[in-house]
Amino acid sequence: RENLVTANFDSPFSYDRQALLCINRDLPVQGAVADNIYMESLEHAIYKLVEVTGGRTLVLFTSHRTLREAYQRLKPKLETLGVCLLGHGLDGSRSRILEEFKQDSRTVLFGAFSFWEGVDIPGEALTCVVIVKLPFMSPSVPVIEARLEDFSRQNRDGFRMLSVPQAVIRFKQGFGRLIRSCSDRGFVIILDGRILNKSYGRQFLRSLPVTNHIRGSIDMITKKMSEWINSL
Repeated sequence: RENLVTANFDSPFSYDRQALLCINRDLPVQGAVADNIYMESLEHAIYKLVEVTGGRTLVLFTSHRTLREAYQRLKPKLETLGVCLLGHGLDGSRSRILEEFKQDSRTVLFGAFSFWEGVDIPGEALTCVVIVKLPFMSPSVPVIEARLEDFSRQNRDGFRMLSVPQAVIRFKQGFGRLIRSCSDRGFVIILDGRILNKSYGRQFLRSLPVTNHIRGSIDMITKKMSEWINSL
């Protein structure tokens, strides 16, 4: 009988050199403030980031409704920067908008859950990934709801044992959209302050292959981004 040999291999990527991880501290948590206040803050943050990148930015959402509203707010504003905005479910099929995004460097793509994984955009077509919210699945999704009820019947913490681990996996997948080759460089921007303010936030940060990050206001983050670009 053949023996199975297993081995662990280090990543070929130097994430601390290739990626700058930034966490925005001043965006309010969605649901903690009025919807219009949250959306205005989100609109401002994304606009400021695109001012620096000039496009080549993938913005990952967890809600189609939030994606659509942000799209409606930002499309005309980004056009004044000479940047085209493509929206998942708004500008054609997934494959079509991905191809358009790859072909035009002055493009921003808003994607929902299917864009968190299985999207390969190596090279200079993608230099910034923005994670709008930590990717928890809605507890009202029937499969999730049923599993959480099972945990509850067993007096187990379904959020800690199911929701958080699932979200951490998807979060890592979202981060992984940026670095697809040894020559890729860029930014991952997290706009959800819960990663700093909640006890489970440490699990998300520990899951990433970077050892350092910066945290601060959107103005401080964009300043650091500009400095990082100029240092390359």
